[in-house]
Amino acid sequence: MSIKAQALTLLASPLFNGNPDYAGYVDKRGIALFPQEYKKERWDAAAAALKEAIDAAHEAGISLYYFDQENDAKELDSATLLGMRVRGAVTQKWNSEIIWGNSDDNINSIQRLCQPMFHTDQSAGSVGRCWAPTLRVVEQFYSKNGIPIEEDKFFDYDNRFLLKEGDEKHKMVVKEGYRTMQLHFNREPRFYGSISFDGGTFYGNGRRGDENLYIVYLNASHELGAWISDRYSTTGYLCKKLINYKTSAPNNTNGMSYERYAFPIIRLADLYLMYAEALNESKDAPDVAVYEYIDLVRQRAGLKGVVTSWQQFAKDAVKPINKAGMRDIIQRERLNELAFEGARFWDLRRWKLAEIYMNAPIRGLNSNRAVETHDDFYIIQNLWIQHFEVKDYLWPIRTQNLLKNRNLVQNPGW
Repeated sequence: MSIKAQALTLLASPLFNGNPDYAGYVDKRGIALFPQEYKKERWDAAAAALKEAIDAAHEAGISLYYFDQENDAKELDSATLLGMRVRGAVTQKWNSEIIWGNSDDNINSIQRLCQPMFHTDQSAGSVGRCWAPTLRVVEQFYSKNGIPIEEDKFFDYDNRFLLKEGDEKHKMVVKEGYRTMQLHFNREPRFYGSISFDGGTFYGNGRRGDENLYIVYLNASHELGAWISDRYSTTGYLCKKLINYKTSAPNNTNGMSYERYAFPIIRLADLYLMYAEALNESKDAPDVAVYEYIDLVRQRAGLKGVVTSWQQFAKDAVKPINKAGMRDIIQRERLNELAFEGARFWDLRRWKLAEIYMNAPIRGLNSNRAVETHDDFYIIQNLWIQHFEVKDYLWPIRTQNLLKNRNLVQNPGW
């Protein structure tokens, strides 16, 4: 049911629902392969299929995952607990939210590539520390108020790259006395559960409580962030979200101990957000039903509802009450909730936003071997230039297949 719902959502999305880029694209008989008429009823069908899938999941006992503090760990601070909700929804083995998980052995390799170095003993190769989120993704997560940092009237967006010293108030997420960017302060719990940044805290790696959290050092001027040719973050960040908190790299060994999990192909929050999207597109304006399912996901992350958050904290307080504004909110919510789970590229593609997102420079911090001082690391860099053209939405059909089947026509632009 979930796969059917995903397929119908793809069919209803801008890439395939009245896309003018494919006007005039016909098969060998002259029949249009991409009808140009936009059909709202496709969103109606997607919404119905998503609701059916959600109801079936509920009947099967599937529910949003909440980190089990009582059974899994010592009593935790709320900042740690909230961050573990989204991290655990991915890495807690066969948790309540997983609809379809992939239990392939490669999950250990993924965890190794995300693992920071906490002791110099690990410099010989046990940790990979190279799965590097881009600065755009780091900025994409919300402020602590549950809205984009560029829209939050209380977030000092213009000075986000200036350095600030960690203090008592923020000690559960940033090391006290350590200078790191203001961008790393006052962010939503999913940011702290998903991103390892220089000077940030790390729950797990063999420690079950948070009274003595590990500190992540990615600054190349620090011995634990030192540049190693085949194992360093090119952007100055690592992906925390994909590491099970029971996975560890002991200080006195060059090995790692892994806690395996099933990587989520589909989990319930994915369906909730897709359902909110389909409802928003099928209605003239968002209503309570649209807000309900996105707010359930936000509530799990410790955030207020969409309407309340924008009314209290946003420069544009009415954004959630119109269809276009709510579309933007739902898309951002999916990018945050499902970050690093393989959904981003396919969402950007079906929304026809890939040509915008994937034609911008990939940015990061100055993480190369030439860094000499602490402050040098925090110089923003354009690392690579991406290129994505309209033709890249559909990939080329192999010439061999075109020769075998003369009825086929090559995809546009190839």
